[in-house]
Amino acid sequence: MSVAASADQEEKPRPVRASVVGSAEFVLPYHQDKDVRSFTFDAQAAPYSRPLPGISGGLPTDARGTVKVSHYSAERDITYTSKGRVDCLVTGVRTATLTAVITEVSPGGPPIVGKRVGFSVHDGGDSKGEGEGGGKGRAVACVLWPV
Repeated sequence: MSVAASADQEEKPRPVRASVVGSAEFVLPYHQDKDVRSFTFDAQAAPYSRPLPGISGGLPTDARGTVKVSHYSAERDITYTSKGRVDCLVTGVRTATLTAVITEVSPGGPPIVGKRVGFSVHDGGDSKGEGEGGGKGRAVACVLWPV
């Protein structure tokens, strides 16, 4: 993303590569419950860095970083956590889609070590409806799906 700076605006430094950094809680919009789900992302694009069979140079969507998921189950009164290694990242205007391979799951959590999961992230900006967000009231939506 780039923002043209005028004489009265301070130019914001742009990241060298696309990235998704931050955390958010997520609630199910159509199934209200007392569970608490949160995601933390620290992912950076690393184009052409992960060679694959038949694609020796990798892909433009290659990425690295981590994702952490925490899910408090009110029904079972337990919090499950998992960590994953990010391997793919695609970004757009205030949106990102990334995948990660799960590397750790806390005791009692689902048997998903080694599985790839995907996340869709939308940054809705700040509560004042201003551009890129960046403060209290920031609206972030996350969706997790098995790949």
